[in-house]
Amino acid sequence: LASTAALSVETGLPAIEPVVIGFFIQAVTIGVLALAIGQSLSFLKIEVPLRALLVPIVYFVALAQIIAIPLNMLGSNIQLLAMLGLVLLIWRAGRVLGGMNHGVAIAFALLCLMVLVAVPNALYMVFLQIPSPT
Repeated sequence: LASTAALSVETGLPAIEPVVIGFFIQAVTIGVLALAIGQSLSFLKIEVPLRALLVPIVYFVALAQIIAIPLNMLGSNIQLLAMLGLVLLIWRAGRVLGGMNHGVAIAFALLCLMVLVAVPNALYMVFLQIPSPT
């Protein structure tokens, strides 16, 4: 929503279809992230509720996206700093909230990052194949 608002300042209000598709892609991404976190907790036999890690990670993702907007204006690759910060926050959540050791928390953070990068990109590629009404 914040990225749509920032884009609309420069180019005007977007059509409703891209906004709805964007919301759908974000919802599917959060769903896949919840599945990955839940399966990780189950595989590692960590007795932590899914919500204890999912809710802070969703807030971290929102924070990283908000921070990435002004960083993107400085340069296209500088927004990667926001993603690095996101990995550090997820790692810390795994350590503190999940009780994971360092190596497991790093792997958990990288898994979450892969989900947060791969799922939206794959869904955008799928939606690009749908012809737009003209």
